[in-house]
Amino acid sequence: MSYLKKRQNLLSDCPIQEVEEAFSRIAHHFGDAWLEKESGTHALQILWNRRDALSTNELFTFGKSLIAAESASSNWLKGQIKLVRGKDENNQKGAVFEILAVGYTASRQSVIPAPANQPGYDIDIETQKGTRYRASLKRYSQSLHEKLFLKKSAHAEDKFIDGLKRSGYNALLYIEAKEYPDEADWQLLYQVMYQLGSTFKGSKQIIEIRSRWLVGLLPLAPEPNEIFSTDHISHSFICSSPYHNNEQNNFLSKLESAVSNLERHVACNLERVPIIIMQFPVTASASILTSWAQEYLNSNKSSALEAVFFLQPYNASNTDMSSSHIAYFASTAVSDSFHARANQRLEFEVPVGIVTTQPPKWRLISDIGQQQLSAQYVYQQGKLYVLASSDGAGSLSAHVTRKAPRIETIAVFNLKGQNRMLRGRWGEQLSLIGG
Repeated sequence: MSYLKKRQNLLSDCPIQEVEEAFSRIAHHFGDAWLEKESGTHALQILWNRRDALSTNELFTFGKSLIAAESASSNWLKGQIKLVRGKDENNQKGAVFEILAVGYTASRQSVIPAPANQPGYDIDIETQKGTRYRASLKRYSQSLHEKLFLKKSAHAEDKFIDGLKRSGYNALLYIEAKEYPDEADWQLLYQVMYQLGSTFKGSKQIIEIRSRWLVGLLPLAPEPNEIFSTDHISHSFICSSPYHNNEQNNFLSKLESAVSNLERHVACNLERVPIIIMQFPVTASASILTSWAQEYLNSNKSSALEAVFFLQPYNASNTDMSSSHIAYFASTAVSDSFHARANQRLEFEVPVGIVTTQPPKWRLISDIGQQQLSAQYVYQQGKLYVLASSDGAGSLSAHVTRKAPRIETIAVFNLKGQNRMLRGRWGEQLSLIGG
């Protein structure tokens, strides 16, 4: 059977047989019935039932990693698959990353997974020049502080949209917290959101809310070739905040826990170079986390840990959002003795996308000005409802695009007095690889 028949597939550089084989290995290990479960909420089930190009790319990457892991140790892979299919979400995502990590490293080095229930490390890696790494694989996810910020921001967006529905105007709202907001700050913001939306008359406003929030409210204008639907409210909503004061401590505590586990169970000798390979989400500041890890190594000279290798998958887009690709930012924090012990660096290779030393950047561009959003949590959402245009002969057409990450246009077709909407399959969340 063909797994690609009903999928968007932009893997033009890969032989179709290779892509089909990757998908068939996923089906072999997880089963068609489980994968195709319509009500399934597992990340792998969601990806399998999506049809967009990004989901195809993600599944191909995962399938290739399954093949590499199966070759390295079929017994190890069976244990990982059991965790992936288990009910504990953290174990699910951790096991997915461990399978992917084998795939990322096995094409350029020899990889041997640790025995079952082996504490301290997950895989051994040997380079072509004989450098032997003993690696602990860690997945660093969103902190509780960031998750709370995103949840509260979404609620503020709902309040703002309710206000716009009363005024009938389309708008762009940018909000910046002066420091990480507490509950009183959020309640203050909620009180203002509806009022701003409901009283908006189309004029730009920049206001400060009790020295806690800076707010920029602007009219949202369509592109020259677009007309917004008057039956819908179009909006863009961006909210940002500096990191919580405990964010660095949270990261370092996770790092110290991994190092402690590594030191307890991995003998310090010259045969294996103890390292951590860590994945972190696109919302994290790559440069800051790398600098924190480097500070840790500089301050803990007696630690057995020699290096932390970071991987950050993200969906990279050009400035006008006309094209995108999967990128993996790679960075490293190393001890003073690392280069003396490792005569060949660890290398990563990915089936789809590129490995880059360019970290993802959040940048705000608007009438308010241009601003780099580093060391900040960012919530961004937007829906712009654009009317389909007529060619004069009865045909309607519309361009469905992304204006920015998570800000999209939705085409509105008026057919016999009824509005029908069409939106793109962007699949912007790397729900498996970077989730």
